Amino acid sequence: MKKYRDYKALYVYNLSLRNEIYLTGHLIKMTGLDTIVDRYILWPTVMKEYLLKYPFLIKKIYSTISCCWYLVNFLLVSIQFFTALLNKLVVKKININIERILVDLTHLLLNRVEQVENETPKYLITFNKTIKRENIVAYSFYNFLSFTDLLLVYRLSLVSYFSASRVIKDRLQLPQTYSNFKWFLVWISINNLNPKEIWFANHCDRWAVLLDNIGVKSTLLQHGIEDGALVPPIKLRSISSLYIFDKEQVDYFKRKIIVSNFNYHIYKSSLRLSKLINNSNKNILIIGNISCYKDTEFKLIKMLQNSPINIIVKPHPVLPISDYLKLSKHYSFTLIKEKDTFPLVDFVVSYNSTLAYEYKANNIPVLFYEEYTIKEIFEKITNA
Repeated sequence: MKKYRDYKALYVYNLSLRNEIYLTGHLIKMTGLDTIVDRYILWPTVMKEYLLKYPFLIKKIYSTISCCWYLVNFLLVSIQFFTALLNKLVVKKININIERILVDLTHLLLNRVEQVENETPKYLITFNKTIKRENIVAYSFYNFLSFTDLLLVYRLSLVSYFSASRVIKDRLQLPQTYSNFKWFLVWISINNLNPKEIWFANHCDRWAVLLDNIGVKSTLLQHGIEDGALVPPIKLRSISSLYIFDKEQVDYFKRKIIVSNFNYHIYKSSLRLSKLINNSNKNILIIGNISCYKDTEFKLIKMLQNSPINIIVKPHPVLPISDYLKLSKHYSFTLIKEKDTFPLVDFVVSYNSTLAYEYKANNIPVLFYEEYTIKEIFEKITNA
């Protein structure tokens, strides 16, 4: 039984790795990195800036790390193991029967929970136990692990390097196993808890595959809008309910993300719009995604400089804002740095983002890059 448990953990990990490798490859194309570097590279949105500045150096460093990945993996896993032991010393293992849980493995989970009209689980399993939300009881993944479990996590993490050879065909993909310790820690923790129902907000990454393979009734909360060209190799099979932004998203999830039968529900809008003070001009909001739409956004900002329009930019919450700060020295626009500030505007210009759909639900016109050229967007804004 123990051998079977270990085998299943490694098998599911390899499934999750297949999706991660695919997602990284897809992101390399989305960010335009495939025109800069003809190879696989981890964290393309972060690496792009450095590759543009130091292409030869970054390629050399990444290639060297990949060649020595067995040693790097051993050191990385060992450091994480000793860190986990220290964390475990301050978190006691508990025995508690919880049937319905929220699993916090993406930064937007609790935001999406607030948009659900039906009753949601009150127990949150997370690495960030300092989370304070009304009607939410937070537990750490460590609450459901023993020191013996951490030894098992350590062993599986080291063994997974060899089992991953069935999935990894290019040595440059080896660093994709960087999160194996955390993956097995979550896997064992959730299995120890043995819930009857899981709610999560990961669509198709390593965490989605992990939670889907726990094998219990699951609810998926759409956290963002996926690119229509995204077709992950491993689909979700345990989803019984899906919460989404609008009906248009149902077909995409049915065809490309989920293979099980599910019911769907539409989110309620939770956007709190703040009025701009003493401003009689027309206001437009550009929803930013610097990794994929930098040239498009900057071109529109420059085109609007001579018009009587207030330009407001809301950057992506997990991407750097340094390029916007540099641009603001030469062009006039307002950069919103606060993540919870959403201005009331006349128009929104955006890529296919969830925030754009929320503005649309509040009857504010949204112009998508996928539907209009920059020239058409400029004309619609200035002539309105």
